[in-house]
Amino acid sequence: MATGKTTLGRAIAEGLGRPLVDSDEQLEHDTGLTAAQIADRDGLDALHAREAELLLAALADPQPSVIAAAASTIEDARCRRALADAFVIWVRVDADVLAQRVREKGHRPLAGDVDAQLREQVARRHPLFAEVADFVVS
Repeated sequence: MATGKTTLGRAIAEGLGRPLVDSDEQLEHDTGLTAAQIADRDGLDALHAREAELLLAALADPQPSVIAAAASTIEDARCRRALADAFVIWVRVDADVLAQRVREKGHRPLAGDVDAQLREQVARRHPLFAEVADFVVS
C-alpha cells in the first residue's frame, strides 16, 4: 500500500511486453468498490481474503504477467507458497514514508492512528517479504 507498486509494475510490464494485473484495479473492477470501501463494509479480514484470492488467481493464470499485489497477501501462507514459483520484486518502503503517502491520498483502508498501524504492518510484513523476494527496490 502506497509503495509505488502500480507505477513500478506498469514500467516493468511495458518493458517486458506483458500485461499488468493490479490488485487494486482488479478489486475495484470486480466489486465496484475501493479497498477502503470494502474494508468499511465487510471488514479488513474480508478485504484481505479477497486480495489473496486475486493474487492466487493471477499467479495461476497461464499467461505470463506482471502482478502488483496488495501487501496484505504476504500474510497469507498460500500466497507465500505460490510466490515461491514466481520472480518477486519487493518494493520496500519505510513506515514513515508510507504514512505520509497514505495521508496524501484518502482511499486507503486505514483509520485512527495511521502511523502506529503502518509501523505494526511493516514490522509484521517485512520479514515475510524478505522470505520470498528475489529482488528488493527501496
